[in-house]
Amino acid sequence: MTGRSISRSCQDADETVLSAAEMKAVAVGKPMSAEKMKVDNEVIRLKLLKTNWHNEQVMLERQFSQHYPQVLASCAEKLE
Repeated sequence: MTGRSISRSCQDADETVLSAAEMKAVAVGKPMSAEKMKVDNEVIRLKLLKTNWHNEQVMLERQFSQHYPQVLASCAEKLE
């Protein structure tokens, strides 16, 4: 109400931060479930990387077969 800006800050009381998988593992009492979730997440990440790599390869092949021959022909005409 006074118009002054009030600065507030907050700090974590503890450095330990649990992921959702780790919290679930602790709650259920199965530590291997946390490891399984980590592995599943890594598999998903690797599949996305593979898909992105494959899409990039297709795009490069398309450029080599369609775009670059036109560029080379255009450059050859300019040289003549």
